[in-house]
Amino acid sequence: MQNKLPQGWVECQLEDILSNEKYSIKRGPFGSSLKKAFFVPSGIRVFEQYNPINNDPYWSRYYITESKYKELESFTAKAGDFLVSCSGTLGKILQLPVDVEMGIINQALLKITVNNDLIDSEFFINLFQSPKFQKNILDNTIGTAIQNIASVKELKKIKILLPPLNEQRRIVEKIESEFAKIDEGLEHLQQAKEQIKQYRQSVLKSAFEGKLYKTSEWKEITLGEVVEPRRERITPTDKNGNMVYIGMDCIEPNSLYIHKQYKLKETKSVAFVFYKNDVLYGRMRSYLNKVWEATCNGTASAEFIVFPENDNIFSSYLKYLLHQQNFVKYATRNASGDRPRVKFESDLAGYKFRLPSIEEQKKIVEEIEKRFAVADEVEKVVEQNIEKAKQLKQSILKKAFEGRLVPQDPTDEPASILLEKIKQERSKKWE
Repeated sequence: MQNKLPQGWVECQLEDILSNEKYSIKRGPFGSSLKKAFFVPSGIRVFEQYNPINNDPYWSRYYITESKYKELESFTAKAGDFLVSCSGTLGKILQLPVDVEMGIINQALLKITVNNDLIDSEFFINLFQSPKFQKNILDNTIGTAIQNIASVKELKKIKILLPPLNEQRRIVEKIESEFAKIDEGLEHLQQAKEQIKQYRQSVLKSAFEGKLYKTSEWKEITLGEVVEPRRERITPTDKNGNMVYIGMDCIEPNSLYIHKQYKLKETKSVAFVFYKNDVLYGRMRSYLNKVWEATCNGTASAEFIVFPENDNIFSSYLKYLLHQQNFVKYATRNASGDRPRVKFESDLAGYKFRLPSIEEQKKIVEEIEKRFAVADEVEKVVEQNIEKAKQLKQSILKKAFEGRLVPQDPTDEPASILLEKIKQERSKKWE
């Protein structure tokens, strides 16, 4: 905290701004036995951290009976309450709107009810998302693989700086004004990213239509005539556990690159073996477009089809062929099942395309990569500016909650006076 507080501000704890309700801060119930009671077709809704809090107040896949609700009434969340993600993805917050039906929270959520006479709702949301408050939340966690807020008791003790109510509203107005300008810029940056994506696909379209490089001859062929998947499998053991392992999550959609990798010992499943220059194609949800040309030897999830290098088709040419939208649409049409997948023989082998000689394939790849290199540089600048915009938002929030975003007004009722009134009212109520 600062040594000298802004005029009219007061230092307090999170629990000081909670409402007078008995269960003004509460974490959802635990226990697998309780989950069995959720699976009823209708009744009292159960709010859940779903993907995670995603600005949709109706994340409910489960319901409980009214009789079960009577046992769990203390976990009720209603219109105006704040729900906070407190397991896995921490610190996301939203306020339930006025038209939402009440329900109970599950174990991954925290319910907070604040005193609206003391703190403005929008101010509280911004305060919660500020860098200092988020750091306090992360400092109050347990767990490694999945982080959890360790203690509601400790969370209540988090210190905050509280300005007068009128200044809170001025701060919110200023934040919204500044964020609107940043969001406008971010929208243009996102549009630029989409245009880069479209440009890459237009490059591939031209390449496979023979417009990037004039070839002497194209041969009509099917994918099954030029490639045969590598089907070598491996089971994790103590000896091979340190081999590289690529899961589906290691490749970002539409990227052609891996952004992380595991070791084979981190999976218990049988994996496919791949070698340098093999092409890995994600067969699940083809529209995600997960393709990677291996830069090393290793192992991969069985959700990949592994195409080995051969004399008929250059690996990089195959990579771009599988990445282009024409092939993505073909694979997506042929995918089947609840979690759509494709099989090589029945779904992909019949894909028809024109194939030039190996030497000409290499020339075409050169032309593609020249253009992609330019797109990569532009995209890098766009990403840097997106990151700067996010940092600017955090800087604005930091200023706001240090009293440096808007000037203080000496005519505002000091927050300390209002806080003392609230404490006296609360004390009388409980007496």
